[in-house]
Amino acid sequence: MDDLIFDVAYSFQSNSELRNNYESKESFGGGLNRNGLATKESKDFYNQLLESTLRWNGNISNGTIDVVGGYSYQEFYEEGFRAQGGDFITDAFAYNRLKASNDFKTGIGDVTSFKNTNKLIAFFGRVNMSWDQTWFLSVSGRREGSSKFGTDKKWGFFPGASGGVELANFINSSSINNLKFRVSYGEAGNNLKDSYLSLVVAEPGDDSFYYNGDYVPAYGPLRNSNPNLGWESKKEINIGLDYSFFNDKVYGAIDYYSRKTESLLWLFGVPQPPNLASQTWANVGDLRNSGLEFLVNLKAVDNGSFSYIPTLTATWYIENKIVSLSDPDNGFVFGAGRNLGGMGSPGQNDTPLVHIEEGAPLGQLWGWKYVGISPTGELQLEDISGPEGKPDGGVDADDRTVIGNGLPSFEIGFGNSVRWNNWDANVFFRGVFGHDLINSMRAFYEVPAAIRSYNVVSTARDMKNPDTGAYLNSPDGKLSDLYVENADFFKLENLSIGYNLKVPSGSAINNVRFYFAANNLFVITGYKGTDPEVRYGDSEDDNNPLVPGVDRRDTWYMTRSFSLGVSLGFN
Repeated sequence: MDDLIFDVAYSFQSNSELRNNYESKESFGGGLNRNGLATKESKDFYNQLLESTLRWNGNISNGTIDVVGGYSYQEFYEEGFRAQGGDFITDAFAYNRLKASNDFKTGIGDVTSFKNTNKLIAFFGRVNMSWDQTWFLSVSGRREGSSKFGTDKKWGFFPGASGGVELANFINSSSINNLKFRVSYGEAGNNLKDSYLSLVVAEPGDDSFYYNGDYVPAYGPLRNSNPNLGWESKKEINIGLDYSFFNDKVYGAIDYYSRKTESLLWLFGVPQPPNLASQTWANVGDLRNSGLEFLVNLKAVDNGSFSYIPTLTATWYIENKIVSLSDPDNGFVFGAGRNLGGMGSPGQNDTPLVHIEEGAPLGQLWGWKYVGISPTGELQLEDISGPEGKPDGGVDADDRTVIGNGLPSFEIGFGNSVRWNNWDANVFFRGVFGHDLINSMRAFYEVPAAIRSYNVVSTARDMKNPDTGAYLNSPDGKLSDLYVENADFFKLENLSIGYNLKVPSGSAINNVRFYFAANNLFVITGYKGTDPEVRYGDSEDDNNPLVPGVDRRDTWYMTRSFSLGVSLGFN
């Protein structure tokens, strides 16, 4: 039929992994302590997608209409196996003869396996309309179901609508080429990462019991079931203006957004009893954030042989707030603020890093205020837990306070595009400001008394009493603002320079470009750690977004790279 298009697409993707590893008897990585250590593991993944759409384009009055409806079915499958054992009589077997590992004979060897599947099904539709190239309207909806959610909450509906008007059509000015005002509202759903989180799950414990003549391992609940576990939803309002002036010499956009994340998916701690386990996955949180974004492009020079176009982008983060972390109707009450994160091993696993509480900003870094080092090398912290913030005679957990925030308040990007005859260049700068980072490298390695088997960092020499020269003598796992640093930075992120070679007409090659490119040429920052980039989630806690601002010890240095190349285009 004219103007009616029907599409059907099917795809299948498969991935298999086989990983083998052997650490010799002399390997410090683990083989030395285990008299050789072998690991074999395999994983298989696949997903298949069936999607069909029906689309119609037509004309209405002085405008156009575009209607799309569709169906999507996606299935995921994964399974895997892993075996690890040590205590070999020789390194010659490597990972090829696990039977030779004495760990399996003594019950120390480890064998695990897993298998899970999940499905994602959606029905969706959208209508786009425009009138006289002046008025614009779009309405959409998506009903989506996931097998990962609870029995009663597998399906969610996510609508969206946007409208705009071209104001330049009502303004009689040759200087204004485009002035489009637009407003939009949309909802989107966030799925669970893993399957079966809505179900009660049991796992073997350390104990066993005598049953039917044998000792049987005891299984206990890992988490509780929740048939009401459903979609996390993001609702956003956007108000924007697209503009272009002076024959498109100045053009860009301004946007304000306000976003609310509802029914946050979170592993919530619950009391035992009445619950079987101490944790339940639930929809318990609401977050709110808003911001202002600005974009401007300027055709500063364009005279044929030479052109220069700078581009400036800027983002202001106005609000980033934890509205709620409770659902009283279903028995999930957050209560007072909580401390999340942990500095890590050795000795600082129980050192909290971030404080979260309802009604407070997200990303509050939490710890003591540093005073100095005593004449005998003891860590001195500020005593603030008394009435009106005055000393009460001792330093304890109540003296911790907000000592920074891990999220930025402002970002900027500055791009520069230059062309001169056959030469071209692009230079891009980027800056992020207003965020702090916990420098865990310093927190671990600046304690002279704790240094046993690794190189001494130069800044450890500064950790001493200025009068007696006594060095700090205990790491004691107390995070203070001494290790929370402002991480503002401005960097030259990318640079490229190219030369376009003239090619004779009729040649099989229609263009030749030689180029030089580089990235991270310089960074201006006062941060002493490895990388001042924002940490939006904790890398040691599955990138938990409630624990931002932690620079972990496994962070590698930013790579500075240079490349030379040539690109060819053929007729």
